[in-house]
Amino acid sequence: MAARPGALLPVPSQGAPSAELQAVQAAQGASSGSTAYLNLEPGDCHGEDVAVRSLIDAGVSRVVIGLRHPLPHARGQAIKALRTAGVSVGRWLVTQAPHPTLNPHTARGTPAEGSLASLHDA
Repeated sequence: MAARPGALLPVPSQGAPSAELQAVQAAQGASSGSTAYLNLEPGDCHGEDVAVRSLIDAGVSRVVIGLRHPLPHARGQAIKALRTAGVSVGRWLVTQAPHPTLNPHTARGTPAEGSLASLHDA
């Protein structure tokens, strides 16, 4: 998460609570107006919204997502919830084809997999 331009916060380790919640807690109140960069669209396969709620409650103003959620029933739910709360949401798109292990229906790749073309609406 970039609390301010050029000020990156450490990436929390995987586990519970969600990485998004850990990030806003690590920001210690500096999340308001920040941009969160996420590898994967947040979402729990059982419908838990802690990750999304923590971003909204912390005042994150923009979220950039690398990959949409891989589970069809969760795909797009976080994006919709964030936008409904007034958070700007975008997705990284690349100029090269995605890595062969990625599902082409859920993502077109991430910056690490090719040259960055642009940031588009998710």
